Amino acid sequence: MLKDDEVIEKLDEKFEIIQKVGGYKYGEDTILLFKLFQATLNKKNIKLLDIGTGNGILPILLSDSEFLSELVGIDIQKENIERANKALK
Repeated sequence: MLKDDEVIEKLDEKFEIIQKVGGYKYGEDTILLFKLFQATLNKKNIKLLDIGTGNGILPILLSDSEFLSELVGIDIQKENIERANKALK
């Protein structure tokens, strides 16, 4: 369930993300990092830790990668983690 200050935004035809209306939003650098990972991941069972995951956009985008065996996002702000966890369910 969304809070009053949250919106769901479509990333592409496959993924949506929950964003805070007046707060942090992901930037182009995250999309570029995702594209770099997509192009260079080439071995199985990679474990990835996203430190400062924010709303979880990078783990969400990488969630269907066949190369990742474990994907963890952490953030210092509790509301970011709550928002990221809602998006993954």
